[in-house]
Amino acid sequence: MHREVKKAFDALGLKKLPTVKSLSAEYEQQLAEKRKLYAEYQKVHADMQEMLTVRANTEQILQQDATQKEQERSRQNVR
Repeated sequence: MHREVKKAFDALGLKKLPTVKSLSAEYEQQLAEKRKLYAEYQKVHADMQEMLTVRANTEQILQQDATQKEQERSRQNVR
């Protein structure tokens, strides 16, 4: 197993393992970036939900208008 890991490291061009300190620093940096991006994602997601609601409401209003116009046409044709 040790030889397989050594081959994998050699294939990646790694000479020595990173320190725990450097890994922790990188992890903190990645976590901060994730939190920033997630806050942005939440805002964009909320905006999208609002737009979808507006779209659904608009489609419903337009459908009602079309139905009313169709009913008026059919009433005029009956007379």
